[in-house]
Parts: sequence; structure tokens; C-alpha cells
Amino acid sequence: MAYVQLIMVLALIEFLLFGYAVGQARTRYHVPAPAMSGNEVFERYFRAHMNTLEQLVVFLPSIWLFAHYINAWIAV
Repeated sequence: MAYVQLIMVLALIEFLLFGYAVGQARTRYHVPAPAMSGNEVFERYFRAHMNTLEQLVVFLPSIWLFAHYINAWIAV
């Protein structure tokens, strides 16, 4: 189960790094903070970050439940 937790933490770290990249893209492409559109390249960064968030909602509980109730090694 420790490896499953490691994978879950790595997925969250990836999400945080994507958030940092979005912040850097805001500065680089001059998109003010409340805005979510403006520059096409910034929108790609932002969309990748939001797609990751949408998938984490499914991925994290499902990998944990599978590892807990079925098999941790298969989940890894």
C-alpha cells in the first residue's frame, strides 16, 4: 500500500507543478489573475491544469479503493 500512496503523492505533486506552470504562463503572456482567457498559449497551460484536476477526482479515489479492496500491486 505504500507504493500506492507514493503514486498518489506523485500525482498531486504533478498537479501542483502544473499549477506553478500556469502561474508562470500568466506572467509570461500577460494574462491578469482573474482572467482565464486571453493568450492562446496560456489557455493551453490552463486547460492542461484543469484537465488534470478533472482526472484527479476520479483517479485518486479509484486507485485507493482498488488497492484497498482488490490488490495493491495491480493498482501500482
